[in-house]
Amino acid sequence: MRALFSLLFLAASAEADTLSGRLEFDGAQPFAAVVYAREPGAQPAPATVDQMNREFTERMVAASVGGEVSFKNSDKARHNIFANHYQTQTRFDVGLMPTGRTVQVKTDWPEDTVVRVGCAIHPYMESYIANIRSAHYQVLKLAPERGAKPAEPAAVFFRLDAVPEGVEAFSLLIPYYDPLTVKLKRGESQTVSISKGGVPKGRWVVTRSGGG
Repeated sequence: MRALFSLLFLAASAEADTLSGRLEFDGAQPFAAVVYAREPGAQPAPATVDQMNREFTERMVAASVGGEVSFKNSDKARHNIFANHYQTQTRFDVGLMPTGRTVQVKTDWPEDTVVRVGCAIHPYMESYIANIRSAHYQVLKLAPERGAKPAEPAAVFFRLDAVPEGVEAFSLLIPYYDPLTVKLKRGESQTVSISKGGVPKGRWVVTRSGGG
């Protein structure tokens, strides 16, 4: 039985690929990004956004159509999470959240888009929710923390493991930037321009390698 399991594991590993690469920006880096495999059959995934020390604990989370986002308040302060996103016509307001409260919001805005959420009480707070259909993704923190000294532009690396062989399309979403999608087969690489309103801002270097 153990030998059979090992053979099945090796066979599955051989069919899975790795997507890796980096993001390069010519100037200031954006806030966050998500790289993901486009998988229409992936099950709806829930997401959680928490708050501590008058900040959101995550810059971006990934949810999906048919799922929901849980907003928690683990902070000592009260918060009021809202969204008013013109591009996707997404509007909600969870109301006043005392310490320990959790509120759920359905992910009902368009797929493959990003919505900004803020706090009506603390206007400097921000986080983003990417509405994607994927079981293989990575959220990337890009710009320095609020109040930190700006850093020189540097490459940000990513890696998606165990990508199914049949998946060929991969996307990059950055808030307020032009969305990107590439198609890659095993052994292929691409370098595509990252742009904002059609203006080049950097490069997305991506490679797909096979399992062994």
